[in-house]
Amino acid sequence: MGKSTFTLSRILFGLTSEEELAKAMESVISKGIRDGAFPGAVAVASSRGREAWAVEGLAQAIPESEKREMTRETRFDVASLTKVVVTTTLLMKSVEKGLLDLNDPVDDYLSFDKRVRVINLANHSSGLPGWLPLYSTGAKTPAEAVKLISQIEISEPGKEELYSDLGFIVLGHILEKIYGMQLDQLAKKYIFDPIGMESTCFSPCPGAAATEVVDGRPLVGVVHDENSRALGGKCGHAGLFSTAQDLMKFSRSLLDGTLLSSASIQAMLSKDNVARGGNHAVGWQVIVENRPSSAGCLLSPLAFGHTGFTGTSIWIDPEKQLVVILLTNSVHYGRGRNINKYRRLLADAVCALS
Repeated sequence: MGKSTFTLSRILFGLTSEEELAKAMESVISKGIRDGAFPGAVAVASSRGREAWAVEGLAQAIPESEKREMTRETRFDVASLTKVVVTTTLLMKSVEKGLLDLNDPVDDYLSFDKRVRVINLANHSSGLPGWLPLYSTGAKTPAEAVKLISQIEISEPGKEELYSDLGFIVLGHILEKIYGMQLDQLAKKYIFDPIGMESTCFSPCPGAAATEVVDGRPLVGVVHDENSRALGGKCGHAGLFSTAQDLMKFSRSLLDGTLLSSASIQAMLSKDNVARGGNHAVGWQVIVENRPSSAGCLLSPLAFGHTGFTGTSIWIDPEKQLVVILLTNSVHYGRGRNINKYRRLLADAVCALS
């Protein structure tokens, strides 16, 4: 048997080793570092009992005197992964507990436009703008921010998707009102502690990978998102810090049904919840005609995932029993880098060898 035929047979029959998988992942990360897309990265993939890691580059590159190497234990500001790891999970737990219905009007929980339902916030079809500079309004808590958001004149709810941080700020506050606890406390009680996410915390989280340079200094352990930072760092849309290992624990808990019931996961990922022109179900992106730009082309139609502005992503594929996590600090070099290119490359490389 020739070498190429042997390699093909290993791929077709799922016999690739963790070492081969790690090499493919390292190749993608090394390319990203060479291209200047990010200073460093931690990637981990899990497929049918196998787990492979790739760790490259720097957790902090600026200033030169404070360079730090990336490690498996490096914490990252995961940005909008907060929306799915914390807010969406707590939302579905509330449904399981009978505390909330996705079709409830938001006005049942706080003063809000009576046309907007909880599902509209979760699938980004509320009609709210995508973003506003809340940090410039003087608001210092999510409650104060929600009061301002509730006064915004919105377009027709449920009509089409417009990805909105504002909607998830509102969702986070609804959860706090339901339970009478802050979002970070809820996350610790119902998510982090039960599945052993010991290195996960909300901002501030010292020693994390550095993000953007602000006023001459990189942000380290302080949430990058300006609105979350102004509101105390514990919001429904951003503020979470985590490691690749903890996010793998979280992802596996969704695959094996230990964190949410299979019925909850099915409802959460139903493509019937996707609004026109979008690809978000309840929180998570799903594979639809408008395929998410970070998903690559080899993930199955059952896959779901999300990205974070700082350069992070999770993709989970129940059909392939596959998890692909990429954590980078791309904004440490500044905004506007094509990080989706490397998310796609990584997902496809892992799928091809799984």
